[in-house]
Amino acid sequence: MNPGEKAYFTVPVGQLSHQAVIEIPVIVVAGKKEGTVLWVNGTVHGDELNGSYAAWELSRELDPEKMSGTFIVTPICNPIAFEARNKISAIDSMDMDTAFPGDPKGMLTQRIAYVIYEEIRKHAKALISFHTMATPYLANPYSVRKIVPGVSAEINKVSEGMQRAFGVSVNCLVDLGGATNELPGVTSGALDITCMKDGIPAFMGEMGQGGKIEDRFVEAGRQGIRNVMIYLGMLDGTVVQPQKQILITKRKFLRSDKGGLIQMCVKSGDTVKAGEALLKLHYYGSEVSEMPAETDCFVIGTRENPVVSTGPHCFCRPGMERMELDKSMLYVETAEGKDIELLYQLCKKQSYEEFCLWGADFVYDYPPNLAQMKQSYASRKRMLLYRVIFQERIIGFAELDQIQENRSDAVLARVVLEPEMRGRGLGTFTIKSILKQAFCILQMERVSLVVYQNNTRAIRCYEACGFRMEEALIRKGRPDAWIMRALPAEKK
Repeated sequence: MNPGEKAYFTVPVGQLSHQAVIEIPVIVVAGKKEGTVLWVNGTVHGDELNGSYAAWELSRELDPEKMSGTFIVTPICNPIAFEARNKISAIDSMDMDTAFPGDPKGMLTQRIAYVIYEEIRKHAKALISFHTMATPYLANPYSVRKIVPGVSAEINKVSEGMQRAFGVSVNCLVDLGGATNELPGVTSGALDITCMKDGIPAFMGEMGQGGKIEDRFVEAGRQGIRNVMIYLGMLDGTVVQPQKQILITKRKFLRSDKGGLIQMCVKSGDTVKAGEALLKLHYYGSEVSEMPAETDCFVIGTRENPVVSTGPHCFCRPGMERMELDKSMLYVETAEGKDIELLYQLCKKQSYEEFCLWGADFVYDYPPNLAQMKQSYASRKRMLLYRVIFQERIIGFAELDQIQENRSDAVLARVVLEPEMRGRGLGTFTIKSILKQAFCILQMERVSLVVYQNNTRAIRCYEACGFRMEEALIRKGRPDAWIMRALPAEKK
């Protein structure tokens, strides 16, 4: 294939008893520009359809002329199980998710896994392994990432960045070498773990219910892949993320001790307090029992098929949840001239009122003009522009302006974040980081700012960072404002 082309083809992976050839479909989108190789694999289990369909849909939308790197999809890697819409192959009863890296002399499932993984090993620089919950269960989209012993910090870092960028509300983390291991999920022979051991960043996307294609799960998968491609630099654009991402560090399946019919009292996405009813179990008579939550928990998935015998899962829940942002993926650094285009794109998303609220109208015209912004950046010699990095992408900017010759004073100005990133503590972190650089590195004696009196949200943030109101500022044609100042810790 040449750069700038798409290809849809099949690869032979085995033969049936009557000599019919078993083939798997392959999709390749080769970007016009050089870049990384993202491999998306689906239908390891034959009833897991949503992720595969999402990858196929996205491949049709991608324009190789506007793309960097290569996008490869093996949407149906387990064709025998897929044909029957079963979890495992009827020919050898093997679970392909325990078969990687495969065996060229093994059972059929192992041989197919070998053919696929040899190509992944040769070409892939990152991988998404798509799954769903089993057919009787339903969950909102979530992701699973493993920390694998012996894997480098860099591979773990990129895997985490991909998982976060994927953009679902619930991210599960499994430390295979620690005490936060979990009950659900396999470890031996799993595709994502095998990839990470070979130095390929990887995670799993769990997209709804098995055995069916549903639009909302397909769309979540399609957007998730696009987000990861943006994160990896394969596509231009902004990663679309939810307002809040929950990190789950421990999961557990509940199982029924008796047979009967269950009635769920909760749904996927619910937060449940200890002692609250999760489900009711009916025993075809007068007896009805409730199963309460043992601890506070978050419901990942529920059982949709109400018929249970002794042993089957009632529903899936984590035993622990952590809801704060992972600040290890957040940092502030000085910007470069090329970053002005990203600042320009961020300004374009704002209304005129928002544009004025953060003081951009003092130095820039509205609507924003890229040439003007570049000229302003180049001409202001007493200004430092900072960029805010979260999950390896720029999500905001801030300025230290009017820096005095003796570096005794400066003005914090024009702090702006991507709209979807606001209200998550990132602004506070940004300002504290800039103050640390101002006081500890630049050795400034004070940092000032001006904030409109009606911008109460910003005022609370500034106060949390150590700024104090000093005097009112009244300017003709402008809303009333406050001058606020922060001092180094030793001078407070």
